[in-house]
Amino acid sequence: MAGLTNALLDQKDLVRSSLQEIINWANNSPTEVNSSNLFDKIVSLFRSNSQSYRNMEQILQVLCGKRAECVEVRRERILSELSNKNLQVALRRVPPSVEHLFDCNSLAPLMQSLGGANMSLNPPIYMKEKRDFKTKKCPPEIRTAASFRSNNKENFRKDSRSFNKGKTDHKSFKNSAKSNSFCTKDKK
Repeated sequence: MAGLTNALLDQKDLVRSSLQEIINWANNSPTEVNSSNLFDKIVSLFRSNSQSYRNMEQILQVLCGKRAECVEVRRERILSELSNKNLQVALRRVPPSVEHLFDCNSLAPLMQSLGGANMSLNPPIYMKEKRDFKTKKCPPEIRTAASFRSNNKENFRKDSRSFNKGKTDHKSFKNSAKSNSFCTKDKK
């Protein structure tokens, strides 16, 4: 971008000096100014071997290079999004056109051979389908997390009730907790 900016600034100065030269020529010799002579003067200042012409060619080369780079980056971005590696390889072989990232005349037969755009660009069916265990009933051999949790809650409640019966009471637990050093506050 810096090179392009410098080339444009140089071009601006060259055009300004060339136009100033035309104005000076017209002021110095007003009798010679007619359409034919004016055309000849402009052609001599902007001819193919002039500095202005060479500078403009450099600007166009930089712009064309930048455009080619942008086209390549955009093509690679599209191709990197495709999960099918064979499709990526096939599309890399399709050249860009002047108007499009992929030449339509080369792309159309390729897409038809692959079954159309919908078949080749959509994700595979196995990636689209997701089981919804909440709305669909699962076969008995498949246990969901929700069914597993509910069974565990019931089992835990039954076990905890039988554990607490007669074995440990609330007061004895409190007393044992007070006697532990991590439950008491240090008094200094």
